Amino acid sequence: MLADSVEKLAGNVETLGEQLETLDERVGVLITAIDDLRAEVEWALRNFRRPAWEPSPPLTSVARDPLAEDFGARINQVDPADVPVNEEAEPPQARNELF
Repeated sequence: MLADSVEKLAGNVETLGEQLETLDERVGVLITAIDDLRAEVEWALRNFRRPAWEPSPPLTSVARDPLAEDFGARINQVDPADVPVNEEAEPPQARNELF
């Protein structure tokens, strides 16, 4: 009976060893795949080109009603040359109203 237990244990140990070898091979494949993926991501990040930055045009005029349907068409309707230079705008008249 003890001999049977020892043989059974030896068989289990041998099976376990084979499974560990298989697992080691699979882990090696995963490590290789992760390293390849890392290299691809690193290459992509180093070679990523953002589109050239273009500054937005200066804003010279905007429609008073932001909800107007043609709001976008009303932007910059005043030529920059027509915008007064070095003139301070008059502050709005103070009223005794909240709104």
